[in-house]
Amino acid sequence: MHSLTHAFSNHQCEKHYAARRYRKQQHQSNMQKYSHPTFKTKNPGFIHISHDAEIHDGLRLSYGFCSYNFLCWQGVKARSYTQVQENRVETNTPVMLCPGFCIKDVIDVTYYDQISAPYKRATCGTPYHLCCFIELCGQVAATAPHPALNNLCCPCLRKYQIGLADAETFSTEMKKSYEAFKAKPSERAAPKVQVME
Repeated sequence: MHSLTHAFSNHQCEKHYAARRYRKQQHQSNMQKYSHPTFKTKNPGFIHISHDAEIHDGLRLSYGFCSYNFLCWQGVKARSYTQVQENRVETNTPVMLCPGFCIKDVIDVTYYDQISAPYKRATCGTPYHLCCFIELCGQVAATAPHPALNNLCCPCLRKYQIGLADAETFSTEMKKSYEAFKAKPSERAAPKVQVME
């Protein structure tokens, strides 16, 4: 009986994820219809992913020791991602709803027109550093409304990407993508690889 209930729950989760993937594909296709240039990609229907950051195991600490996310970390990590895409940074920090098999995706998208300065690695002084210097939740990258504000003197004005295994590479790839996006459309290089989610 327990295995039958478990199989039914897994089936329900798979149906939910399939519907979510379909809605995401429709959303990406519909983005091409908008007039604002931020939402348009080089090739309609495709989004180029220039960097898929490796997630650090320390990210599990950000959820708290008694959370399902901490206790079932391998299942959560498998669905976690931070991606640099051609017109945005996209992250998924899923939440485990029921131990072991049902996870809700929590996707955050920041378009480049909402970022005034590329990310850079933050090595100290963030809310994710213990005693200002110890990285608890993996490496951290940060941005701010102006490049001059992206420092440890203005922690409240910064936006953070946490749980990165290599924040330096993430920041470098994000800067390349950001600068290509900010360039005139005629100067933007066509992506070499296209990925459709």
